[in-house]
Amino acid sequence: MLRNFLILSFFYYHYSVWGQNRLQLQEQRNRLLKDIELANQQLRSTSKTLEGINRSLQHLEKKIALREALILTYQNELALLNKRIDSGMVVAGALEKKLNRIKEDYAQLVRTEYKLLNGAAENLYLLAARDFNDAYLRRSYFRSMRNYRRWLAQEIAKEQAVLADVLDALRKIRQEKALALQQEQVQRNLLAAEQAEKEKLKAQLRSRERELRQLIARKEKERRQLEVKIKKLIEEELAAERRKAEARARKEKNRSAGPPDVRKPSETTRPLGLRATPDAMELSGAFENNKGRLPWPVEKAALAAGFGVQAHAFLRNVTIKNDGVDIAAPPGAPVRAVFRGQVSGVFPVQGFDNVVILRHGEYLTVYANLHQVTVTKGMQVEARQILGRLPSIGQDIVTMNFQVRKGAMPLNPLQWLHP
Repeated sequence: MLRNFLILSFFYYHYSVWGQNRLQLQEQRNRLLKDIELANQQLRSTSKTLEGINRSLQHLEKKIALREALILTYQNELALLNKRIDSGMVVAGALEKKLNRIKEDYAQLVRTEYKLLNGAAENLYLLAARDFNDAYLRRSYFRSMRNYRRWLAQEIAKEQAVLADVLDALRKIRQEKALALQQEQVQRNLLAAEQAEKEKLKAQLRSRERELRQLIARKEKERRQLEVKIKKLIEEELAAERRKAEARARKEKNRSAGPPDVRKPSETTRPLGLRATPDAMELSGAFENNKGRLPWPVEKAALAAGFGVQAHAFLRNVTIKNDGVDIAAPPGAPVRAVFRGQVSGVFPVQGFDNVVILRHGEYLTVYANLHQVTVTKGMQVEARQILGRLPSIGQDIVTMNFQVRKGAMPLNPLQWLHP
């Protein structure tokens, strides 16, 4: 029973569980290889200027992280292969043990039969019986011995076939392990080369540290300019809503002699937040319900820089703040709305080219670095509607900045976009 369980477990794991695990690892590996190729395109697209070298370092760090994750998939595969080999060795050992035991029983049976016959033919042994009953018993005994010997021979052949299958499966597993080890070593060599290139880029930037700090300061200034623009837009939205509320109140006053029901702005708005009108609340709720399921603003995109405050690769006490995420895409790629809403603003900002802001109730989505814009302020747009296009500058990859905000507060877009 134990032997049958081991064999069934081995072949079930070999053809079912391992197949599923390998498929998952292969899918993960394909995604990582795709992201690594995109990182290569980003590296090829960067110029030799200081800003280009700084961006190359960022892309290279991302590529190194992806390479390390890819190596981890090979390590996981090797761990699974080692488990399969260990399991197969246990099964093969049990089969060999049983096969040896059956062969020994078969040999013992042959020796017993030889001793009984003492080298003579079976018929002579029967003729030497004392009487008919003794002859009948001797014949029945030899028939049983022949049947048992035939069964043992069949069992030997059967066990040899099963053992051959297990050994063949083990041979294939070892071949897969050798290939995985070879591929892992290739990735480790590439990782070592990338880490050396990273140190080379860092050395170039260290020699121009003063310029680099000035570049980072300029980028921070441009980010703050965009922040000011967004806050100003929100204030304009609030002012327009207050004017509408006052107009409605004046109409109510004309209809009734009683005092108008005009609430103060502080009662209907939050600081740097958007008014929660019934329509806005409905749209906000729909937007919130799609958290984690929004489409990416560009197709064939990859993350180039994450959200929040991040330490610089090597400059001490220098951080880089990103109110959204940087997304890499092909030049001229169309930029799409991630959700239905109204165009709240279209304006240029230094360092961000053209910026489009959509309002979704209390939420805003920001699309920066658009070279061509196909919408205007006040337009109603639907999800996946094209807002504009990224620059076409002859490079393999360009980058846009995408933000999600609740009022003026930046939110992590990766928590809202579909993985």
